[in-house]
Amino acid sequence: VTKTKIKLGTWGPQSGPAQFWGNVMVGIEAAVKKANAEGGINGRQIELIKRDDAYEPARTKLVVKELIERQGVFALVGGVGTPNGLAILPDVIANQIPWVSPSTGSTAFSQVKNGKLVSPTVFATYTNYENRIEVAAASRRQHPETLQGRCRVHQLLLRSRGSAGRHGRSQGVWQQSATRGESAARTHGNQPRVASLEAARVRRGSRRAVHRRQLRH
Repeated sequence: VTKTKIKLGTWGPQSGPAQFWGNVMVGIEAAVKKANAEGGINGRQIELIKRDDAYEPARTKLVVKELIERQGVFALVGGVGTPNGLAILPDVIANQIPWVSPSTGSTAFSQVKNGKLVSPTVFATYTNYENRIEVAAASRRQHPETLQGRCRVHQLLLRSRGSAGRHGRSQGVWQQSATRGESAARTHGNQPRVASLEAARVRRGSRRAVHRRQLRH
């Protein structure tokens, strides 16, 4: 930090098979541009230094080391990936570098031990995976009929991504099946219909089996 400038460092996959996650940088750049246009931070302009780690943890360690030691960044912002973040977390803590909003849902970045954050300089804003599961489970328990089909939509879409990659097929078949399942679950109103839901699950299971055979052929 100087009288006129604040250096921030960020990184992400700008190359390699996971480069689509590199779009996270677009949002960071937009935020920095807006802040600078409004006068910066306490009169200081933000200089954002970007690096490509190709989503490889070993490379992440190298680029972050360079950002901290050679570029002298005041803080890190963003950064994509759980394995990548875990690879540099010890160095970030050891050097007491502020790190804002790492793009990972791992609880390692928000753990509390003896009333203190394990990572005192890391400011996690990304909802961790465990909390997401707990919220989804609680919602499903409270609203089994209305969420039954919706949960199936997400499950089938997740599976279809793998199938589409292997077989080159569209996700449309899975989406149509999931939508029908959601509609069927909602026709029973707001009262619990365990038997009906079980029957609907059996029917959807049969349809999934047919879809799998179609994908294989």
